[in-house]
Amino acid sequence: MGRWLVTDTVVKTWLDRLFARNGWLDMGRKRPIPHESWCQVAAYFFYYGHYYAALCMELLPERERAPYQDHLAQVLLQLQERDGSWWDFPMYDYHQQYGTAFALMSLHRCRRAAE
Repeated sequence: MGRWLVTDTVVKTWLDRLFARNGWLDMGRKRPIPHESWCQVAAYFFYYGHYYAALCMELLPERERAPYQDHLAQVLLQLQERDGSWWDFPMYDYHQQYGTAFALMSLHRCRRAAE
């Protein structure tokens, strides 16, 4: 229902917006109180949002994914912690596990198909 509305152009537009406005999403990352940052962005959406973007990239034809894969990989790799993990919100005692899982699942989708 409504799937015909989500064209490649729509997916590219929203991926472009994510990367252009990534600083806005990053404002909430690692803040201890949900929705305390500007625009009430919650930290725990950071890696989930990027994982969702990685899934959206897979909707595009393979030949059109590379710029988005490169950009997403660059964003995520710069945020890796010294211990190898990723985390966005100190949620209970599993913030590193879920952050790392989302980051790795996203990075996996940034890999190019063998040529």
